[in-house]
Amino acid sequence: MFSPFCHNRAWGNGLLILSAMALILATLFSRKQDNSYSQPMVFSADRPLPTQSCATCHEKETIAFESSPHNRTLRTPRTLDGLERLNVSSVKIGNHESSWIVDQTNRTLLVQSDGWPQRLQVDWLFGSGSHAITPVSLLSDVEGRTELLEHHASWYPNIGIAATLGISNANPTGSGIRAIGQLLNHEKALECFGCHSTHLSVIDGQLDDAGVVPGVQCARCHTQTHEHVWAMENGQSTTFVDDWKKQTPLQSINRCGECHRRADQMTDDELTPANRLLVRFAPVGMSQSACFQRQEDVAEFATGKMQFNCTTCHDPHLSALRDAGSYVKQCLRCHGPDPGMALECKSQPITSQCLSCHMPPVKVQDHLSFTNHWIGVHDTTDD
Repeated sequence: MFSPFCHNRAWGNGLLILSAMALILATLFSRKQDNSYSQPMVFSADRPLPTQSCATCHEKETIAFESSPHNRTLRTPRTLDGLERLNVSSVKIGNHESSWIVDQTNRTLLVQSDGWPQRLQVDWLFGSGSHAITPVSLLSDVEGRTELLEHHASWYPNIGIAATLGISNANPTGSGIRAIGQLLNHEKALECFGCHSTHLSVIDGQLDDAGVVPGVQCARCHTQTHEHVWAMENGQSTTFVDDWKKQTPLQSINRCGECHRRADQMTDDELTPANRLLVRFAPVGMSQSACFQRQEDVAEFATGKMQFNCTTCHDPHLSALRDAGSYVKQCLRCHGPDPGMALECKSQPITSQCLSCHMPPVKVQDHLSFTNHWIGVHDTTDD
């Protein structure tokens, strides 16, 4: 799911489409260190190998990945399990009322709005469904290039259909086609697809649906998959594929930040705990946390035996764990009474649930909350 404040400012409207997008996806800037690895490029000339190609050697990971949120970041109505849940007779967002119409026979989703004279087809669904699913429709600008209509209504797992993040029911939602959604230009459209897919193809300015490899699959995070598979099949010792375990903590979280945002993409004014919107961008908050910045003060981290990054708590091949205790165990790897460990919390016993104070959920909309990854002591009275 995406919203008006989700877009990466580094991708400006004046950039040349293919070359600039490829350059941005291939280049990582950091305030603290240079990029020392090659990132996957969704506009690569070579279509990436499918996840199934990895199963021979990585069966456990590929089986688990089939049901992971990363694998579900982008789908069509035809491929969405449980499409019938999107059949909604009426929902009012802002000053317009609309309905979602599911055709189970043809596996299509249409939207009818009182502000637009005809039904509009939903072409793609953004979001894994863990937080939300936002429908979008593909349109064309005056030059015939693909642009995107992000619908004002999204589906949420706990309440069903409600306003898309960034849309307020208290404000008018526009007229004409904007009664249904927010219109994003060609550059923004490709940016959105670039973070929700593994490979894209653009022909004469039009997004080629057949060339889209939806979801964040193996090749999106592990580079040079073709070379890696060739080397393994031919008994070569060089694997080519990048080893995430060899990256520094900053490199690692910035790899996740390619889509989940990085601190260097924010202004100094935005980089403050008071900016509640940062809660959406976990690597940004994490990079500002003392736990991250001072991890080398802990003996085992300083020797390289442990590292604090996104994958310390989250296996990207799996859904996020819902057991708070599993995350507290990670806190206790660092915080404790032994020499060389970080200080223990003085406010609560070590057996308490650290997250409720130090990583609380933050409500960004009435029906949507995100965990605050800017680890610290937070005022949760308004959440």
